[in-house]
Amino acid sequence: MEQGYEIYYVFAALALSAGLLKGLPALLAFEKQRLLDDEKRQYRSNEERRREELHQAKLNAIKTGNSSDSSRGKRRRSSTNHSQSNRDANRGAKSRSSFKSSKFNGLKGKLIDFGADHYKHDENQDESFFVKLLVDGNEKTLWGKGLRDVVCEFQRGQDISLERGNKEKVTVEKTHHDEAGNIIKTEMVPTYRQQWIGKLL
Repeated sequence: MEQGYEIYYVFAALALSAGLLKGLPALLAFEKQRLLDDEKRQYRSNEERRREELHQAKLNAIKTGNSSDSSRGKRRRSSTNHSQSNRDANRGAKSRSSFKSSKFNGLKGKLIDFGADHYKHDENQDESFFVKLLVDGNEKTLWGKGLRDVVCEFQRGQDISLERGNKEKVTVEKTHHDEAGNIIKTEMVPTYRQQWIGKLL
């Protein structure tokens, strides 16, 4: 080293050191920021992984719950369908029973004739009351003393219905005849008289 230049090199070394010292805070700040960025990236990675695990756990819980709910739903639907079937069957039975009980029990037709006569026009039988109706082109005859009070409201030629109602407990006179048709005995006997319901069609 040439004499006279030592001072220069000393000053150069000092200047270099001074420059490094001036740049050191910037280097430290840069390193600190890098460490913070690494921590943030690690935190975000951990947070994303934790959210993914929670999301997966929720999906598994939902799938399990749906499977359980589906089974319970099937059981409920099965029970509901069974109960509904029972109710439908009961309603059907009631409807059929109602239909049977409301079935018309009588005749509908054109009133041809009516009046008092021996039962089935047999002089050996007790006196009764008859009503003749034309039903679907055929003549039908009903017998019963209870018909007298019903047909008195109608006229021959009218279309009417005669339906059997309740039976009334009554006591009637019964006549006994011999082979020649002579009355040999009369007696009072209990019986039931058919009641009738008449309507004009």
